[in-house]
Amino acid sequence: MYLKGRWYYAGIVSLILLAVICTSAAVAGADEGADSTFVPVYHPSVAISRSAGPIEVDGHTEDAGWRGAAKIGNFA
Repeated sequence: MYLKGRWYYAGIVSLILLAVICTSAAVAGADEGADSTFVPVYHPSVAISRSAGPIEVDGHTEDAGWRGAAKIGNFA
């Protein structure tokens, strides 16, 4: 009979725990989304205007170029 090392079994246990955690997180996330209702916009429109300054794509929206940017909601 061939016995595998303890690291093999530790890996198997880790994968099982990861699967249980991911499954429980998915189920919990599905329950939270059931309370809020999503209403899709079938014919969306957006008004676009000129920016007040240069726009930098750096994750910060405080500069002048992003201040007047159009905001879009219910995007799926």
